[in-house]
Amino acid sequence: MGISLLFFGFTFPIRGYLIIRSRILPKALGILLVIAGCGYVLHGFTALLAPALAGRIFPFVAVPILIGEASTCLWLLFKGVNVAVRGLGAD
Repeated sequence: MGISLLFFGFTFPIRGYLIIRSRILPKALGILLVIAGCGYVLHGFTALLAPALAGRIFPFVAVPILIGEASTCLWLLFKGVNVAVRGLGAD
């Protein structure tokens, strides 16, 4: 499970960086995704190298992960994307 968390966690900073650079979603969502990705990577490495420690740090790592993922999910559900960006919306 630790290896899968590592691969899954490394996608979050990439997605977060892309959101930060784009004008479609707010930069705060990108920053939260980068933080969530760091949490996944930290938990994945800990699960591989020190499984006993991984169980102890999980509650502290789960909070930023939940905030990052939930905020992005809720933003996309209720607010959506800004389609008025030049080149993406109807002209």
